[in-house]
Order: sequence, then structure tokens, then C-alpha cells
Amino acid sequence: MRLPQPEASEQKFRIRRMRPDDLPEMMAIERVAFRNPWSTELVRRELTHEWSTILIAEEPTPQGQMRLLGFSTSCTSSTSPPTPKIGTAA
Repeated sequence: MRLPQPEASEQKFRIRRMRPDDLPEMMAIERVAFRNPWSTELVRRELTHEWSTILIAEEPTPQGQMRLLGFSTSCTSSTSPPTPKIGTAA
């Protein structure tokens, strides 16, 4: 059974897969959240790998836009253990 979805104005936040157009906001968090941040090119490449998943959390603003709150990466392959990474906005 599927639960009813809240109206957009009632949503507190949502989680979805990262898209290439999220890169500037994601990289702003990456640079602040980590001592050794990933490069923009590395993240861009991660978006193309089937073994890599980057999820973002975002919330609606009063202006009707979505603001990036944070992200989570998970890279899994048959040759290495999972390598999770989480970054959040201040």
C-alpha cells in the first residue's frame, strides 16, 4: 500500500539522486565539510559510475525554490569495501 504524499508546501525535505546541475551547491558544501574535499571533476565522474550513488537532501524555501541541505555518497564495487561519505550545510 502506498502512503499519501504531502503537498509540496507541507514537505519538510526530500531526498533524491544528485543531478549534474546540483554540482555547484554540492561542491560548496564539500569544500566546507571536509579537510580534503573531492575535486569537482572527481564528483562529476562519480555521477557516471553505476557503482556510485550520490543522494542529496533538500528543503523548500519560502520563495518556492529548493535548498540543498546535504549529501551522501556511497561507492561500492566488487574490488573494494563500501566508502560512505556525508556532508551537510551549516
